[in-house]
Amino acid sequence: DIHVPYHNIEACRLAIQHGRKLGVDCVIVNGDLCDFHSVSFWERDPRQRHLVDELESGRRFLEVLRDTFPKARIVFKEGNHEERLWRWVWARVPEFAGLKELSLNEILYLSDYGIELVDNKKPIRCAGDLYILHGHEFRSPFQNPVNAARGLYLRANCNAICGDLHQTSQHTGTGLEKTISCWSVGCLCDLHPRYMPLNKWNLGFADIEIFKDSWRVQNFKIINGMVV
Repeated sequence: DIHVPYHNIEACRLAIQHGRKLGVDCVIVNGDLCDFHSVSFWERDPRQRHLVDELESGRRFLEVLRDTFPKARIVFKEGNHEERLWRWVWARVPEFAGLKELSLNEILYLSDYGIELVDNKKPIRCAGDLYILHGHEFRSPFQNPVNAARGLYLRANCNAICGDLHQTSQHTGTGLEKTISCWSVGCLCDLHPRYMPLNKWNLGFADIEIFKDSWRVQNFKIINGMVV
């Protein structure tokens, strides 16, 4: 959840620096790289209607990501903010709905950077029984009683990670046969944007270490310029 042009440059730098230090072999941009503010159906600030500039900033971020991790697999999962684009096209210019030139692959140059696209709300199955979602995949948004991860736990009923809610949290439930854990991940965007200055967001990211028969999730916060 980077939300260009509402991104936090220092938080992005720290997350990328962390991945570089670990030598990660796969990077997942888990939705909402761009905010698509200008094509939102919500009330829009006319001073922020710069879609071309927003897309250019998104491309520059992906270019930096590819230059930093030249050999890594990079996966881009479509989030609800990316969906704003095709929803706007469907509503305003439906005749353009099938244009290849308006696809995320084309407008963000994903193929040029060797980045794989996961669209249509498809979850990413990672390390056997761990799933990665953006958080908008369910028919109605899940609520977050106690915390966002518990909301995901109640809806997914499996080991899962999501973004979307911009909150770092973890929830584990133990049944008769197995233990299920869920995580929600912080964001890398401005914590007080004009459209929602008061919220419960925090900066953060996660890394996943995969072993032969298991995996480990580390869910980090960024506080006062430090990864904790």
